[in-house]
Amino acid sequence: RQEVFERIEALRQEVFERIEALRQEMYAIAKAHEERMQRIEERIAEMHAEFTEQFGRVWREIDDIKTELKAIKDDLSLLKGRSLEEFYYRRAPAIFGRYFKGVKVLTADAIEQMLEQHVPLVPEEADALYDTDLFVYGVRKSDQQTIIAVMEISWVADRSDVERASARAQIIARRGLQAVPVVAGQTFTMTVIELAEAGEVALLTDGSFKFAQALLATSE
Repeated sequence: RQEVFERIEALRQEVFERIEALRQEMYAIAKAHEERMQRIEERIAEMHAEFTEQFGRVWREIDDIKTELKAIKDDLSLLKGRSLEEFYYRRAPAIFGRYFKGVKVLTADAIEQMLEQHVPLVPEEADALYDTDLFVYGVRKSDQQTIIAVMEISWVADRSDVERASARAQIIARRGLQAVPVVAGQTFTMTVIELAEAGEVALLTDGSFKFAQALLATSE
């Protein structure tokens, strides 16, 4: 019987040791897993920070490119507008010669002196005239009336161009002279075309009148 008890005790001890060894092993595995997960989380955090910085840098570079492209676009629009102004300055006699005789381009200074003989200009009116792209003077063939064409020139002409030309033409008209708003461009918004069809403004494109109703005498 003593021998049986000893064998049972030995077996119990062996089982206990195996359980303890298994517990230690499981604890080691769990700890290793926890450390591994911590390293993974730290790496994920590092990668997130890296990606955030990289994407931030990319977006900053994209914003810089957008800014540069806008500057280039603005410069190109300015150059296009100036090239059109130069074109109409040189070609004015030929372009307006169909409707006018004695065609000549006048400077803003010449217009100011002409108007000052009738009613003095207020500073805002003078500034508006000096901002005008081109003045073309001539005698209308249809009725022998002296006309001043007040031109706004834009690559893409919109309502604001019509409004500026009309407002500046009115400054001249208030001094008893006949003035006609003229807008020149390569393309026009639908609003501009509708205003031209209604005879409120004359339109020029590619050196030719697209709509000349505003330029013609009322009797025509």
